[in-house]
Amino acid sequence: MKKSKKIFIFILCFICFLLSIHEITFLIDQSEIKNGNNPVFIFKKEVYKDGGTTIYYGLGYQIISWNTVSSENIDGVEKDGTLKGIETHRFPFYNSVTKGGKPLIKLEFAEGVF
Repeated sequence: MKKSKKIFIFILCFICFLLSIHEITFLIDQSEIKNGNNPVFIFKKEVYKDGGTTIYYGLGYQIISWNTVSSENIDGVEKDGTLKGIETHRFPFYNSVTKGGKPLIKLEFAEGVF
């Protein structure tokens, strides 16, 4: 009985450790992206030719840095620019951009920035 209790406590501690590592790496990478830097703890990176949208995959999370070429009508004048925004997802609720996934957040228009 004591051996199974020790195994259970070890497994519980290990799961808590993994969840703590996940949360710490997620918060650090999210902060780096918001500050305009590259994330530190990523396993995979995908860049799309839509203006530079980048998807970062970390330990149980996905960060999408949207950057799509666009144009908007501002005061009756057509202006070129980009739509920008940062979106985060945790496993298993990833946004499948490759299968036509759209931003789930409102993107901001930045005029003349490519």
